[in-house]
Amino acid sequence: MAVTFDPGANLLVTPRLEAYFNALMKNAHSQLGVNSVNISSTTNHPTNKDHSRHTLGLAFDINYINGTHVTSNESSIISGIELDFFYEVLNTDQQLGEQYLEFYSPVNAQRWYEDTGNTYEPTQQANHNNPPHIHISLQ
Repeated sequence: MAVTFDPGANLLVTPRLEAYFNALMKNAHSQLGVNSVNISSTTNHPTNKDHSRHTLGLAFDINYINGTHVTSNESSIISGIELDFFYEVLNTDQQLGEQYLEFYSPVNAQRWYEDTGNTYEPTQQANHNNPPHIHISLQ
């Protein structure tokens, strides 16, 4: 499994997120055939605020999977992987006893509400000011 980084994105994250990322990539490789990802952001996210999961080292963004850019085109091959990727997030949560907080991609967006135990599907990433990507954060 090859992992590359955009300039400045290879900054330290929390040990929790590192363990989560490693387990997720192992699952994505064995279940989905994901052989490479590119990380576009960790703690270097351009819109970081003090309360941001990125700033806290609890979020990462992926902009390429197997050499193909994550896209907002729902008919693309990569969009199928994006949806499957979400199910691997759920599998990883169960394996590690973790709970994702947010999973946003151009074709799927989920946020976990701990008080109700429910997720909702917010507006798609079109309202973000950065290029399409998969965003995953932990609680």
